[in-house]
Amino acid sequence: MAKHKYDAQKLQDVFLNCAEMTPQSRILDLGWTGESLFLQCDSSSPHYIFVGDDIRAVRACETSGRVACHLASPIDLAERFDVVFYHPEGHAAKGQVFHWVEAAFEKLETEGCLFFAGQKDRGVLSYVKHIEAVFGQVDRVGRSGRMQYFKAIKKRKTLGVIPKPYHHVLDVTDLPYGVFQFVTQDGVFSRDGIDPGSRLLLEHVSVFSDAHIFDMGCGYGLLGLACARLAKNGQVWLSDVSMRAVACATENRAKNQILNAQVSVGDLYECVGDVSLDLILSNPPFHEGNKTAWPLIDGALERLNPGGVLMLVVMRAGPYAKRMETVFGHVETCAEVGGYTVLKSQKKN
Repeated sequence: MAKHKYDAQKLQDVFLNCAEMTPQSRILDLGWTGESLFLQCDSSSPHYIFVGDDIRAVRACETSGRVACHLASPIDLAERFDVVFYHPEGHAAKGQVFHWVEAAFEKLETEGCLFFAGQKDRGVLSYVKHIEAVFGQVDRVGRSGRMQYFKAIKKRKTLGVIPKPYHHVLDVTDLPYGVFQFVTQDGVFSRDGIDPGSRLLLEHVSVFSDAHIFDMGCGYGLLGLACARLAKNGQVWLSDVSMRAVACATENRAKNQILNAQVSVGDLYECVGDVSLDLILSNPPFHEGNKTAWPLIDGALERLNPGGVLMLVVMRAGPYAKRMETVFGHVETCAEVGGYTVLKSQKKN
């Protein structure tokens, strides 16, 4: 077993050992960096529900035969729990973590416990401060290397804070595609405004009126819905592994009265099936590195019509450009602004 995997399992085992659980304990698993804590530890566990935003983590949980919940927020659950476990992802938005801590409080029975894990260099102290404000108290109950473990007991009936809104509205009036209003959430990429990279990509995309377009990793729907405005006689597919993002994109499709677009949760090209595409575009998640971008590039050529185009906006473009050149035989740099690069490869006729 690789050392880093062993270390991760050791950290998770310590986390679980912080709690006194019985076979009757009702557990809400908010995940260890986005994946099921119990599934990763491969431990026997009492009744529990896993809430995951990433469809890949949910499917892994389902495949194991365990209970999983396809929710972007635990607040929607009807059940009450005795124990909640939560170790946020390193890149998680602070507002989203705060919201899930507040949701954990609401879902706990009186005297129920939240167990929270984090590292000092990953913002855990700000999270712990919020936990203390919500619950009225919090104690550190363990430590393993840089990982620290905390426990908060629900003794009060109501939150100790006034929850801040985690939904946001963007009014966009400066795109050539028309006026838009987008709903976003904490935890959705670029929730405060149009990402400079996505804006740069839109400035260099050409869309035919009857084009078939796929927006992979759609976020709240900016790229795909903007292109749908131009492809009036075509069709656009938007997809993301994040159920939180897909919920926003679905709402934004309706809010902006886009009728020629489909939004779905899914990984890579699942949602387009055997459809032949004219344009594939993406602002791939930088924090995932090659995990998403390489399969996206590798699968593009066979799914494009002759003359079809793959366009990406990336940072540190070298490896992406090399991969696109390997797959397509060529790659073009359309723009380089502010650290962002728009890359384009076209399928030969």
